[in-house]
Amino acid sequence: SPQIVVGPRKVGKTSLIHEMVRRYRLGKGPHERRFWLLSPQRLISGMSFVGQWESRLLAILKHAKEKDLILVFDDLLGLFSAGMSRDSNLSVANVLQPYIQRGEVRVLAEATEDGLAILRERSRGFADLFTITRLNETSERETLEIALEEIREAERFHACSFHIEALRTAIDLQRRYVRDASFPGKSAAFLRKVAARKRSEEVGRQDVLDYFHRTSGMSMELLDDRKKLMRGEVHKAM
Repeated sequence: SPQIVVGPRKVGKTSLIHEMVRRYRLGKGPHERRFWLLSPQRLISGMSFVGQWESRLLAILKHAKEKDLILVFDDLLGLFSAGMSRDSNLSVANVLQPYIQRGEVRVLAEATEDGLAILRERSRGFADLFTITRLNETSERETLEIALEEIREAERFHACSFHIEALRTAIDLQRRYVRDASFPGKSAAFLRKVAARKRSEEVGRQDVLDYFHRTSGMSMELLDDRKKLMRGEVHKAM
């Protein structure tokens, strides 16, 4: 059945899908599977006349059915706007839905909880075709383990070296101040950016604080929990 991986931003939905694809390619999946990543907007790019993109999509669906491909959509909500124009209300979702209902194509997608709610508002019938797999934020231990793997990769790629205090500080800053994204993605992305800035250097605690300070605009007095912040300075620091 079609699947949606649902979870907060940066929780690792895309990474989970990519890892699944990688394992299938290495022959570690239960069955041989081939995947085709599709973007709704790329499906219709260059199609200026009514009917052109439908023909392209139908050809893709026919090929996917014959070859038993799994279609991976990186923008599920975009399926409802892609293809629509002043001359036609037909969308990619409209064309795709009967193929999913009949079980003729396999579909894998990802969404946040808000995105899933919007999907249900737009088309409950389309949303209910999917089996939901929820991905939760990692625990502190899991976040640390993933972050350690991330810095090892970053050290190899950027020829830098992370001090353990830099890692702990990075995770702590993300936990305290970045509320619109989830672990492990938000700490991994931050560590990659720091590594790119400190190529061939040692990355210490202060380097992490400085980078977060520059990119967020927040006062160092607030970021560095080793600094004493007097009550009268709180407003100034914010």
